[in-house]
Amino acid sequence: MKELRDKSIWITLDDGSETTMAWINAITMNKQSGAVKVKMDEMMKPYLLQLQERFTTYELLYILAMHSQYSIRLYELFKSYEYRHRCKFDIDELKRVLYAENYKMFADFKRKVLDIALREINKLTDIAVEYEIIKVGRKYEKIEFLIRTKKDMGERFGVFDEIDKVISKTKPKN
Repeated sequence: MKELRDKSIWITLDDGSETTMAWINAITMNKQSGAVKVKMDEMMKPYLLQLQERFTTYELLYILAMHSQYSIRLYELFKSYEYRHRCKFDIDELKRVLYAENYKMFADFKRKVLDIALREINKLTDIAVEYEIIKVGRKYEKIEFLIRTKKDMGERFGVFDEIDKVISKTKPKN
């Protein structure tokens, strides 16, 4: 319980600033009865109460065959924006969200993160994603993604075949 109490997360506030919050403010335990009282941090309340309306779901099948950690993270991100059909990120913000800040050169980030992840997402999932890089002056600043849901049954069956091929290759042979 102490470990859970000591855990914290970073939250981006409405004004763009970031703060760290603990899930739990206090834990009180009665050792004789075994009863535990947990007081949640008041600042977490809006985030916890909105969970019923603001959550993302997807079929686990679609990420089983992915090899890149970035593919899975990007797929989850795109699924959360799927209803909008597009999303735009500052490149540095996207690197931070993907834990890919070690790619200092945009060309490396594009080649080793974006291109590989989008190839897997487009081949192995229920969505298709394209992107456009936005330059400001000579610097790449933002990326806009266009997200399309694959509704055609032929397209979906093709995805299932691709997933089966990838998973079949990775199964150990007896």
